[in-house]
Amino acid sequence: MPVETKSWPPKTPDAVLDYLYTIPLDEGDTVTSYTVTKLAGTVTKDADSRDEAGVTVKLSGGTDGEFNIFQIAWTTAGGRTDDSIVTIAVVAVSEYEPAIAEFLMRYPAFASVSTAIIAYWLKDAEVTVTDSWIEADVSPARMALAAHNLALSGAGSSGGAVAALANMGVESFKSASMSVSFNSDTIARTGAGGYSSTRYGKDFQVYLRRNVGGPRLVGCA
Repeated sequence: MPVETKSWPPKTPDAVLDYLYTIPLDEGDTVTSYTVTKLAGTVTKDADSRDEAGVTVKLSGGTDGEFNIFQIAWTTAGGRTDDSIVTIAVVAVSEYEPAIAEFLMRYPAFASVSTAIIAYWLKDAEVTVTDSWIEADVSPARMALAAHNLALSGAGSSGGAVAALANMGVESFKSASMSVSFNSDTIARTGAGGYSSTRYGKDFQVYLRRNVGGPRLVGCA
């Protein structure tokens, strides 16, 4: 059986935070023992504990730009032995504070999202949107790409459950007979995948085509 991989939200190098991992259990089964082992990275595991919610790991430190890998293994009273790989990225938010402020002015729907998570996706966008792009396009393209990836990860649904349904294409629904209608344009766009699946991705496509389009003919008569 392949090892399951999950990820915790990014942290800053100076943050000391608790991270929860919920162990999947069959009904009536309980955990008898567990271990938390760091496999890679410089994040320090200060402590770990277990309760009914799962395993809580207290983490500190880390180096900007690195991925840390932890293995959580457990044994249950029902005889199950399993483990999961959990990753966590480290991002120095201070470096991105001006970019985050500009990002939130442009995309206020993500105001409730952790600055570390926003900084992570802005940093990730630098891989695609390099300094070789048109200078005026670099910053807005990175922000649009970051917003697209945040939206795909489920962040920024400020309208709660109703907004989440709207993002899925639900136009109306009834409780009694469970009558649901969908917006065909939204369903088609989401089903197509890629950058067209979010409005932020569609913004990014404009910059992408301008900077990474087909061959350009210059100086032709």
